[in-house]
Parts: sequence; structure tokens; C-alpha cells
Amino acid sequence: MENSNWIDIIFGGAALLIVLSGLFMLFQGIDVMNKKD
Repeated sequence: MENSNWIDIIFGGAALLIVLSGLFMLFQGIDVMNKKD
């Protein structure tokens, strides 16, 4: 059971990084669109 604990932490951290990077790219795209307008 202890092994699944750090696996959950790793997958949780990876998912969090993916979501954060996705949001960052989304806001960057919005910023670029606003500058063009």
C-alpha cells in the first residue's frame, strides 16, 4: 500500500503540471489575441 502512495503523489503532481502548463498556454494565446486586436 505504501508504494501506491508515492505513485499517487507522482501522478497527481504530473497532472497538476499538465493542467498548469495548459492554462499558461491558454492565457498566453489570449494575450497574443488581445495584442493583435
